[in-house]
Amino acid sequence: MAATSGVPVPSLTALLALGTMSLLLAGSHALSQPRFTKVPIDQMGVSGGVVSFVCQATGDPKPRVAWYKKGKRVNSQRVETIEFDEGAGAVLRIEPLRATRDENTYECMAESSEGEVTVAARLSIISEDLLPAGFPHIDMGPRAKRVEGTKTATMLCAASGNPDPEITWFKDYLPIDPSASNGRITQLRSGALQIENSEETDQGKYECVASNVEGVRYSSPANLYVRVPPRFSIPPTSLEVVPGGGVNLTCVAVGSPSPYVKWMLNGEDLKPEDEMPVGRSVLELSNIHQSANYTCVAMSSLGIIEAVAEVTVKLPGQPTKFLVGAVSDTSVELTWEPAYEKDGIINYVLRYKEAGHADQINNFSPTSSLVVEGLRPNTEYAFSLAAISNRGTGAYTDYVSQKTLQTTLQVHPTVHTTAQPRFTKVPIDQMGVSGGVVSFVCQATGDPKPRVAWYKKGKRVNSQRVETIEFDEGAGVVLRIQPLRAPRDENTYECMAGSTEGEVTVAARLSIISEDLLPAGFPHIDMGPQLKVVERTKTATMLCAASGNPDPEITWFKDFLPIDPSASNGRITQLRSGALQIENSEETDQGKYECVASNVEGVRYSSPANLYVRVRRVPPRFIIPLTSQEVVPGGGVNLTCVAVGSPMPYVKWVLNGEDLTSEDEMPVGRNVLELSNVHQSANYTCVAMSSLGIIEAVAEVTVKLPTESRVPDIPSSLHVRSLVNSIVVMWTPPENQDIVVRGYTIGYGIGSPNAQTIKVDYKQLYYSIENLDPSSHYVITLKAFNSVGEGIPVYESAITRPQSVPGQPTKFLVGAVSDTSVELTWEPANEKDGIINYVLRYKEAGHADQIKNFSPTSSLVVEGLRPNTEYAFSLAAISNGGTGAYTDYVSQKTLQTSM
Repeated sequence: MAATSGVPVPSLTALLALGTMSLLLAGSHALSQPRFTKVPIDQMGVSGGVVSFVCQATGDPKPRVAWYKKGKRVNSQRVETIEFDEGAGAVLRIEPLRATRDENTYECMAESSEGEVTVAARLSIISEDLLPAGFPHIDMGPRAKRVEGTKTATMLCAASGNPDPEITWFKDYLPIDPSASNGRITQLRSGALQIENSEETDQGKYECVASNVEGVRYSSPANLYVRVPPRFSIPPTSLEVVPGGGVNLTCVAVGSPSPYVKWMLNGEDLKPEDEMPVGRSVLELSNIHQSANYTCVAMSSLGIIEAVAEVTVKLPGQPTKFLVGAVSDTSVELTWEPAYEKDGIINYVLRYKEAGHADQINNFSPTSSLVVEGLRPNTEYAFSLAAISNRGTGAYTDYVSQKTLQTTLQVHPTVHTTAQPRFTKVPIDQMGVSGGVVSFVCQATGDPKPRVAWYKKGKRVNSQRVETIEFDEGAGVVLRIQPLRAPRDENTYECMAGSTEGEVTVAARLSIISEDLLPAGFPHIDMGPQLKVVERTKTATMLCAASGNPDPEITWFKDFLPIDPSASNGRITQLRSGALQIENSEETDQGKYECVASNVEGVRYSSPANLYVRVRRVPPRFIIPLTSQEVVPGGGVNLTCVAVGSPMPYVKWVLNGEDLTSEDEMPVGRNVLELSNVHQSANYTCVAMSSLGIIEAVAEVTVKLPTESRVPDIPSSLHVRSLVNSIVVMWTPPENQDIVVRGYTIGYGIGSPNAQTIKVDYKQLYYSIENLDPSSHYVITLKAFNSVGEGIPVYESAITRPQSVPGQPTKFLVGAVSDTSVELTWEPANEKDGIINYVLRYKEAGHADQIKNFSPTSSLVVEGLRPNTEYAFSLAAISNGGTGAYTDYVSQKTLQTSM
């Protein structure tokens, strides 16, 4: 054996252990690839209706899911993708369906840094007049409902079809999984959705969906409103303010109904009751010289809550009239009026800088002017001043800018090429918040005028979240990224300006930090702009306040482009508070505004707010006159009132001086009053109101008493729907309601309507005839009757459906797995006449289905499989009525053969 020179040699056992560990690590890494946990299935939808394909994946890192059609990402006004599970799941919703445009195969792709996987589903569309007999039908859909928090809400749904359809539910276009609610949400056997201990998050738009092998049908959506007491979503915060300064206190409360919010000081309301806003109140304080506690009160019919904000006057005030005096090539004189400070100013501090350079600091004794020397000629500088007292440093003034003069020199003529592109605005490095927004601004000039474009890693930027907005005829471009995602968006972005005379490039770095890791001084938007409507030629002020350390600089964007107030001839100005003031407003000022706060720590964008410039003002007027109505006792009628104006008026109904529409639910423009079980004549008044006036109109509802002088007329309609052992009969009353109807006689039989009869009350317009024979022809008759006798009958016939196929096996799961076998388990399908067999479809990826029939059981071991191979399995039950619906495929990979 050779000598080892003292170096230890690993033993064979250690090497084998190391190799085994490497294999294990390699195996665990393979599990991080994306794999689907929910796969979409082929669907048959109704033309004009709705379908939703649901797709979800898991992996490490978490994958993102997207939908494609013919290799292109889906994008249409009618085709919507709704993400959930942080983008690892997505619902593809198409509404309304159009044949043949929407009939296609749709692909769901899940991808991450570890790879990508794809699954496809086919959409077929059938017109309403060609539906097969067994196609699902929504017999009763959910209705709008209000429920108080912690109470139980039940959203009803009933459907029919052959085979009996399965009912599922969607909320706000996302599938509901009752099993994920810890038993709080359950789906009843009837199909209804029961929500116990209701919460505010349960509020939303609900749809029930009926599906079987023939197709899928969606109910009309219905809103669930959860009434909850008020609570503060943004409680007021205590603030410090310099003497004579100002501050805005924001208080936001939520609840259902939305609460009114007001501010109080020393027990006194600060705003009159008729100006009390709903949900959010901003108290604007200015010229503050005394500390005080301000109380925010939120109130609704379900309770009253309070919160206190303490405003403390602290630190010296801000120097005023901060101006530039004399200017030379190397110096700038600054003048100001002293800051207010009752304890006295002990010092001043000046910040000044060149564009693109860091601040320089200059501390000096109290005075009212200063000459800053040692500056560079022909250079733009920005200056900001603050006062210092024993209590600290006060607020800095806004920056004032000044360019030093050009040094006078004897120069010889030189050839200077001015035609090449050069940048007039260059992007700067930025730190954004994950989920937030950043914008990089780049602009160039030259002769001919250059065009600007953005690049990332040498490729032109192109993404659904990354948008480029051109201005200045393409010589300027804003690169906007929203929402920010780390680490995907963290990179260096290059702006290239090019023309026939050449090209130039400048780069900026984007870094992203999560909300929970923000440094203490990171900018925070204390108050962002709010939706505002202003009349043309009037002044509009978009508010903004921000905090951070150092104090952030505030800038503005409109429709994603930066606003330059200096280019507006003084019409647009940014106030010292950060607000944007637009005088003599024009229609071109209308748009979406954002304020941006930035300092050395990072950048923060406010939520966008629209400014609407109203061109004219019109008092309210009714465009659909009210009509008086007659109604039978116990009957119903809808009164519709429509009014227009500018601004659009609120519309309400009044009876005997009492409002029938609650103030917080008063609609704009149109109000429909639904009256039912009417027994007394009355005059109903519609009131339309806006800031320009109030108008009224009256609709008279007269209860007309019917007579019983003769038998009733024939019912105006009769409809039947066949099931296996029953027929559902639905009808409408006689058109002439002047004759009393006491009830209805239903006759039915095989071949004859007189075999059996049933009498029902006049209020009933629906009956289910039970215990009928399958596949049989029944004749049905319906007559209205009163004390005089029976009226003329109306006839209809129907054939009951054949014996139904069995239901779908449930809880279809994978059990034990080996290298050549997979165990499958399930709960038996529901079939009252008995299951006579099961049929299993299974296949390898890319291969045809294999079929296996076997006797009734609740488990099966599929043998003879290939090792280390992915298989998909689907199961159906068979009865004398035929083969039922197959389960969704479940996938499982056999184990690697041990060698």
